[in-house]
Amino acid sequence: MLQDYDREEYRKLWEYYSSLRKKNPRSCLKIKLARPTIEEKGIFQELYYRLSTWKNGFLASCRPIIGLDGCFLKGPFAGQLVSAIGRDGNDNMYPIALAVVEAVMYDS
Repeated sequence: MLQDYDREEYRKLWEYYSSLRKKNPRSCLKIKLARPTIEEKGIFQELYYRLSTWKNGFLASCRPIIGLDGCFLKGPFAGQLVSAIGRDGNDNMYPIALAVVEAVMYDS
């Protein structure tokens, strides 16, 4: 059961989304909601974002290899944090995209 604190934190997600859209207009941001009926408010299900600066940096200075990594999110909310990463010229990891999904499947 979601507590009031948890609900408030998920409400901030929309502010974060709109702020990213304003500051990074060429970025790709997607939020998926579970909405049983049109009258009900949506429940957060998945999030994907790729900032335009990450894409441009990868294309300009990274090796043409993309790695995928993920980890389980612990606590009251199940899910996984999945990331696409590249390697730069100094052999450091470079973020390309991030997603929060229910489970790593073809659709997500």
